[in-house]
Amino acid sequence: MSPTGRGYDPEGSLTFLCSGGTSSGAPESATLEPSSDRRIAAFLGLLGALLIGLEGLVDLVRSAIYLTVGSGVHAFLPFDQGVIFLFLGLLVGVFSFLGGMRGEGRATVAGAVLLVIVVLGWLALGLGSGLLAVLGAVLVLVAGVVFLASGR
Repeated sequence: MSPTGRGYDPEGSLTFLCSGGTSSGAPESATLEPSSDRRIAAFLGLLGALLIGLEGLVDLVRSAIYLTVGSGVHAFLPFDQGVIFLFLGLLVGVFSFLGGMRGEGRATVAGAVLLVIVVLGWLALGLGSGLLAVLGAVLVLVAGVVFLASGR
């Protein structure tokens, strides 16, 4: 066996050992640690919260533009959606941060709450509310599933 991890077996085929393999050549388990699962889920949740909050700011700016143009009736819907998106983004960010902290119990509860927030948000605002909100909701949905998986 050479020091580079490459060996030549008697049949003539070149074999490579995995970087995480054992001395016998059998690879070790490729599962992530629960803390790294929670870190990935927290990152996805915070990124989703940022996108949802950004959609809220875009809706508030759109509402302000409608008001300056003089179309006050059309400004109500973007204003309402903007406030709701900012609130949902803040709520998702808080639970993503709490789920990323230590403890499997926190991760399970945070995952369940994030899934409920996403489903209620989709039911209340619909899927066609904005591209940033839909992308953020998908990221939060994935984060909730990962939190639930890492908590068990």
